[in-house]
Amino acid sequence: MYNGLTWFHGQEYINMILKQYNIELVRDYDGITRVEFITERPYTYEKVSKAIKYITRGLRIYLLIKKVQESEAIKIIINLINTFLLMNSSSKYSLFSSPFTSSMNLISIFF
Repeated sequence: MYNGLTWFHGQEYINMILKQYNIELVRDYDGITRVEFITERPYTYEKVSKAIKYITRGLRIYLLIKKVQESEAIKIIINLINTFLLMNSSSKYSLFSSPFTSSMNLISIFF
């Protein structure tokens, strides 16, 4: 299994900002994301050094965004679980039980 960069929601909006600096998070045909920096020819040591520096910064941006998104997702799910536990504490079925999973420990949410 590939454990690299993957496309995330909102990446197209991030690219709108990054393109001003010739950086782009590009999605491959197989769903893998890569960081690209666009430079002009002829390639010189300075241009290649700048490209490497900007690609490194692009990777840092990507990782920071992913970390923030994952952190926010965890906060949201914890808040939802707490909300459903409070709402369903007096009902017959709670967040962690349902008539379909009587002997199993599955999480089921009913809306």
